[in-house]
Amino acid sequence: VHEYVRVNKLRRFLIDFLTHYIADVLFVTDEKTKSLLDKHCKTCCIREIPGNITIDPNFDNINSKVDGRFVFFGLISTTKAYNEMIQAWKVFHKSNKGTTLYILTSSPVENVPEDLSIKIIRNLDSFGIAREMCRAKYAICPILPEIGTNNATLKVSIDSLCIPIGKFSKEIESDAFVCCKNYSVEELCRSLESAYHFDATTLKAKYDLLKTMKAGLPTFTKVAQLYLSHLTENR
Repeated sequence: VHEYVRVNKLRRFLIDFLTHYIADVLFVTDEKTKSLLDKHCKTCCIREIPGNITIDPNFDNINSKVDGRFVFFGLISTTKAYNEMIQAWKVFHKSNKGTTLYILTSSPVENVPEDLSIKIIRNLDSFGIAREMCRAKYAICPILPEIGTNNATLKVSIDSLCIPIGKFSKEIESDAFVCCKNYSVEELCRSLESAYHFDATTLKAKYDLLKTMKAGLPTFTKVAQLYLSHLTENR
């Protein structure tokens, strides 16, 4: 189960039904979801989610960064403060003309003003997404209501040493991130301004923290081994 707390009533009903009547082993992404679902299944295990884009470990992320380049990566939906992000960018870019926002998505993108230096790139393959993430300095992650441990976009941002900007859950707040108090246009604009004007010392400190996080990221191999271990024990 990837999501439970944030899902709608129908999806939650289906998850409850499947875990209660069908599942022998249940894998979830965090303690809160486990506490809500372990009553349905005798074996409930926490497993981390790896990033959904593979970053070449030999790629020199830091030296590939482009000053003033921000990126949004993912689907555009009501689970993200996308419109607030665009409005904040409009205000921010007006006084920071050397900046560019890259939107990497497979979703339709409409009504983006041409004078905001927003570049929309749709339907990139995994290699292309990895390349653009590694070139960007900052990743705007406007996940509602907040970014948790199970967010794959956050993992990709860390893996590409792209400083994440967003509202993070208390469990994962870090000095490596640019933490928003909320997703109001004013707060997002303040966060963009703060990130763009980091001095060299602050940037290095954040990159050093991201490198440490990157080393501990889950991989598909590790997660697969966890699956096999629990499934073998519960045959």
